[in-house]
Amino acid sequence: MVTAPKIGVALPSMVDDREATWDDIRTVAIAAERVGIDSVWYLDHFFLARPGGRLGVRECWTVLAAIAGITERVRIGSLVLCQSFRHPALLAKAAATLQEVSGGRLVLGLGAGWFEAEYREYGFPFDRRVARFEEFVTIVARLLAGETVSYSGRYFSLHEAHLSPPPAPTPVWIASLRPRMNALLGRLGDGWNGAWYGGNVEPFRIRLASLREEIARAGRDPASLEMSVGVLAVPIESSSDAPRAFDVVRRSAAQFASLSDNELRGRVFIGRPEELAALAQAYGDAGADTVIVSLGATPFGVASSALVEPTLRALAG
Repeated sequence: MVTAPKIGVALPSMVDDREATWDDIRTVAIAAERVGIDSVWYLDHFFLARPGGRLGVRECWTVLAAIAGITERVRIGSLVLCQSFRHPALLAKAAATLQEVSGGRLVLGLGAGWFEAEYREYGFPFDRRVARFEEFVTIVARLLAGETVSYSGRYFSLHEAHLSPPPAPTPVWIASLRPRMNALLGRLGDGWNGAWYGGNVEPFRIRLASLREEIARAGRDPASLEMSVGVLAVPIESSSDAPRAFDVVRRSAAQFASLSDNELRGRVFIGRPEELAALAQAYGDAGADTVIVSLGATPFGVASSALVEPTLRALAG
């Protein structure tokens, strides 16, 4: 029996080549709730660099809290929170509160950070990010598990800290690629996100198989983690729209400019909503429990606002 993966959607930071507003974000979240999408996700940055210049981004926790207030069913998650921007005790407290406010719908995605420009601009240390993350995620996971935590590390120290009121269970997802982060995932994570992929499922299948081996070697059953994949997709109404979509994708990022149509489709799926739904199932067949779709050529973009709801309906089945 074929099992369909759960479907998530990346809430937009960009819509139709412009910076997304709160109204844009809210519209996609409400549409996802209405049509039966499982989860919605938002990114955590101060700003991003795009070919057209600097792209402003709304603050992640504020957005997630607002989404929790205007929805009732859909899971809400961070993809992913940057450990550098918040103290782990404050983050655990905020997560416990949002879990209560949302009625148990929060998925806490965490990562070590990567965009050096925002570190420089806002004064966050960019060195030893994985070492900092190791201390950070250990503290967060223990506090959210309801423990009283005393911790003396190189970067963080706590003395008999605990969350009050006691926290509800909160799944912690870790975005990992290399062995050190994978080991943390195996030790402390409840889920994993691999991003970003396109119309070629094989790179994800290969990466997931390797990750499962690493987790098993660490003594953890890989089946105990929720495995997710982020997919870049540009929906089109008909095949006649494909040439224009390819042009849009090539202009969206320098690394796409010289790719052939087949190479480009492997990196960013271009097709009709029902074809995207079939691709999501293919990722499920490859091992993804959840497929998180970004409806644009760049993460957290929306290429066509008019096609958002038809695409979400097709994905929701």
